[in-house]
Amino acid sequence: MKIRDLDADQAEAERLQKVLSAYKIVDYTLPVVYGLNRAVTEKKTVEEWELALRQLLTIQVYIRPGCSKCVKAKEYLPQGIVVWYGVPQLFPDDRNIVRSDDPHLDPPSIDR
Repeated sequence: MKIRDLDADQAEAERLQKVLSAYKIVDYTLPVVYGLNRAVTEKKTVEEWELALRQLLTIQVYIRPGCSKCVKAKEYLPQGIVVWYGVPQLFPDDRNIVRSDDPHLDPPSIDR
């Protein structure tokens, strides 16, 4: 995570406007946190922020039971929170591709 001072640098304020435009955010209050193709803003409570940031840092990893390549790939994925310099970075979420309820997932189109 990188904190940007909008008052100290006009370029940072311009960067924020580009980010807001890219995420189609019109009305916002600071802070704005973005990454992994998602943006988070306008949360009211600490609990809302914690949940939103946890979701922002969660990546879905689709696996297929019995797939030797999936087993091999999982060896490289952390078991839980990835921590870098004491800060949580990513939360892997293994999902069974055979039993997935993701409506956007098209199993036949996934490379095996």
